[in-house]
Amino acid sequence: MADVNFYSFAEEELKATLLANTVRINGKLEGTVDPYVHVSKFMPVYTDSGEWETFSTLDTRIMADVIALDSPFPIKTRPAVELVKGKIEKIATKRTMNETEQTKIRRWLMSSDQRLVQRGIDRIVADAVSCQNGIHETWEAMVYQALSNEGTAIFAPIDDTAAVAAGAKDNVGLGVRINYGFLPEQMLNYGVAPWSDPTTSTPIDDITRVIDMANEQGIRITEANTNRATINRLLASNQLKQAMAAASGMVGALAFNPTLTQANAYFLSTFGFIWVIRDHRFISQRDGKNTPQDMWTDGAIAFMADGNWGDLVWTECVEMYEPADGYAYNRPEDPILIGLYREKLNSTSWMKITEGQSIGMPVINPANIITLDTLNPAA
Repeated sequence: MADVNFYSFAEEELKATLLANTVRINGKLEGTVDPYVHVSKFMPVYTDSGEWETFSTLDTRIMADVIALDSPFPIKTRPAVELVKGKIEKIATKRTMNETEQTKIRRWLMSSDQRLVQRGIDRIVADAVSCQNGIHETWEAMVYQALSNEGTAIFAPIDDTAAVAAGAKDNVGLGVRINYGFLPEQMLNYGVAPWSDPTTSTPIDDITRVIDMANEQGIRITEANTNRATINRLLASNQLKQAMAAASGMVGALAFNPTLTQANAYFLSTFGFIWVIRDHRFISQRDGKNTPQDMWTDGAIAFMADGNWGDLVWTECVEMYEPADGYAYNRPEDPILIGLYREKLNSTSWMKITEGQSIGMPVINPANIITLDTLNPAA
């Protein structure tokens, strides 16, 4: 493997660009509206075991007792603790630059025109930014899948037709199934009719059951997460229109579908939570072809308590403590390593390669989650 002098032009720019991208990812850059869920709701946690774990326990919040001085402490019972754990999966991505591109960029870097020099530097660091972003996209997809798929995230090979037919999402690498251990008693289904029928569905009744369960368990729901199609079904339902009309002192039902802003005002005052649309589209790639994917399962709602939803658990990649010769490394965030190098393909051709890798994944705490399936009846 040859040296990486090609990147010496952009070394400082690479550090600055990846740092700025990290700030943007964390939602701290001016103009950033909505950071990733796995960033805003998950706490980075290091583990040296290479495994993740969480406790799947329905633990009701029991009040403490008021006791006199010198009195014994009353003992409270709690449910059995079930530990859910698994191996942390490795996430990796790669970008390449062929000889034609390298030649063009080298001319830009050697130019006396600083605009061309900057263009060359920008082209080099763009691959590193793409690798960093790609890892975050996969982490976010894991959260979307698990919250809307009964606590399970599935990443199967794209040519595994059986897995794909069973609902698995396409992935180029080996198939991976992650089960976060959501509690069956906290996964509800619609009551009377699916929300696809606005005249017979009873979304207010279904949501009331969710809130009643949350109150029984001492869970304070502050956010309901779902996809846009489910929101549209909710806004079109007769029961919601009747409830919002009654809340406004009107008789009958609204003659129009309320907006999400109007509905959120009603749900916040009535139930104490707001709706959040999770409609981020993820792009997978196979043989150079990009395929947009909706990772949120249609009809699924995840009612979440305030605070952290879990941890982003990570451990070191081998190259973090044993760097390979001929690589230029950058570590924009603790869990992520970016490596740049070049490789000789044959006697005359070289390929510039940028790699991103991480042994890390978001781990959801199921204790403060209640899910509702609005399209499928209970089994």
